[in-house]
Amino acid sequence: MNITKVLNHLGNDVSWSINNNDYETIKWDKRKKPKPTYEECIVAWEKIKPEVGLNKLRKIRDELLRKSDKYVLCDWPHKNEEEKEAWLFYRKELRNMPENVDLTTNNNGVLININWPKKPI
Repeated sequence: MNITKVLNHLGNDVSWSINNNDYETIKWDKRKKPKPTYEECIVAWEKIKPEVGLNKLRKIRDELLRKSDKYVLCDWPHKNEEEKEAWLFYRKELRNMPENVDLTTNNNGVLININWPKKPI
């Protein structure tokens, strides 16, 4: 469980700090609301875990799209039309990923069973 992300979710209006993702080290400003229990953190983590994984996927996907931008420019010197179409298809598959992904995550919020599209050679 990523307690830091949980606290951002639960305590975005409260001052708090934590060391090494350790619940026992949380310093919480109790004037606005009480510190969440460990059990409340677990429940909140299960709720936000898919979103955390999806955000990581989008970050990687966006970087892959950025790195492949040059291959879809109209003046990029492709060897043939087939190569150009392969790059267009690859980018389409990347753009479709958030909707076509199994949102199963491990305990750290990392999506598992991700099948990334194959980059054209």
